[in-house]
Amino acid sequence: LGCIAVDRYLAIVYAIHTYRKRRARSIHLTCTAVWLCSLLLTLPDLIFMEVWTDDSNRSICYFPEVGIDGNNAWLATRFLYHTVGFFVPLLVMCYCYMAIIRALCQSQRLQRQKAVRVAILVTGIFLLCWSPYHIVIFLNTLTKLEAFTKNCLLEDQLDTAIMVTEAIGFTHCCLNPILYAFIGVKFRNDFFRILQELGCISQETLQEILEVTRKGSGIES
Repeated sequence: LGCIAVDRYLAIVYAIHTYRKRRARSIHLTCTAVWLCSLLLTLPDLIFMEVWTDDSNRSICYFPEVGIDGNNAWLATRFLYHTVGFFVPLLVMCYCYMAIIRALCQSQRLQRQKAVRVAILVTGIFLLCWSPYHIVIFLNTLTKLEAFTKNCLLEDQLDTAIMVTEAIGFTHCCLNPILYAFIGVKFRNDFFRILQELGCISQETLQEILEVTRKGSGIES
């Protein structure tokens, strides 16, 4: 998401300089670098986590010796969760989309109001979906580090909260295609053209949809 924000920032704020120099190879290298970084971030889990099987033959992955005097890999993983997994992408997205909004508001480009709304939606939904999870994880980290008085009830509640907020965070992955694709006018028009070619809608219906989209874009601009 941070890379997408940077790409849009360069495309809109520095459109002339960026797109003349951008090549397919640089895009592929960027995607490869993102995947490599993601794999590196999983190394602490792969190396230091152990598997425990309970009485019902259920396997559970865990860090041994968790706590202030325990495994440093666990603490490093939690730090990466908070920084690389949330705060850094959030800061990048906020900076890039704020710059995009300023650039669009100062220009006379078409559909600028809609682009501003999409930028706000992308950042807002990311914050809404992932903030609860990282707040709960942060509280869980403080509990493991004995910043609070040890409380079994609190630990059980935090474990439940982690599962619930993690599920909310994963819904963000389902919302991304809607935000980045279906909201886009070009994608939506191409999607309806494919439906028309497949015989799902008639040519007249397609023309009506395209006309409504064109009028809506004109009003918003």
